[in-house]
Amino acid sequence: MIFTIPRKETLDQIKRILPLIPKNPVIPCLSDLRIVVAENIMDITATNLECFATVQVPVVQEDPTDNCTILVDAATLAKLLANADSFQTITVETDEFQTISLQLPAGKYEFSLSSTPEEYPNIPTPDEEDCYYHCRPLKWAQMMGKVAYCCSKDDLRPAMTAAYQNIGPAGAAEFVATDGTQLAKAWCNDFAIEPDESSVSNNLEGQEHILWPADAVKYLHKFLTDDPIRVWLS
Repeated sequence: MIFTIPRKETLDQIKRILPLIPKNPVIPCLSDLRIVVAENIMDITATNLECFATVQVPVVQEDPTDNCTILVDAATLAKLLANADSFQTITVETDEFQTISLQLPAGKYEFSLSSTPEEYPNIPTPDEEDCYYHCRPLKWAQMMGKVAYCCSKDDLRPAMTAAYQNIGPAGAAEFVATDGTQLAKAWCNDFAIEPDESSVSNNLEGQEHILWPADAVKYLHKFLTDDPIRVWLS
């Protein structure tokens, strides 16, 4: 298939999720970005197995009915897009032999894909039946910032490498982290909020207790705004 991507926007979105790419991945395909092109939208996903992040970029497909899923080495693609800084758009072509070609006005860059899409970990997706709640992300970040420094760095005690969150009645919540030596605890009375009248209300159904991996907390801190969001729990 053939499609055209906006170079700068694609590079900016890739930079947002690059921190999730492990430096020495235990699974080779974790060094790749999973790219899905469908209906003139390109989904780009990165993961370290603890946290998945997907960004979207509008593209122009030569044939809108021709969709594809490929894995591309994250460092290679980011470096190529960064070096092509004089071009606004880049034409991408893929084939059944797991080869990708990037057509630039100055020439053509072609390389083979080392992994197949089937090797990539399954991406968790929210379901309408999943539990969920609404909150203000900056409030979550503020409370997590008060306890996350106490998360253990010892992988032999995985539960302690995460921060604990408990949502109580009327939107109250408490946050706890410990490494076995020190413990931090914080709470607030206005954490979970009710959405506006056009949305559905909070639906936790016994899923009030959550463990947030420390790496996910550190990553999410960089991109939060104060717009209310829905958090799904599966």
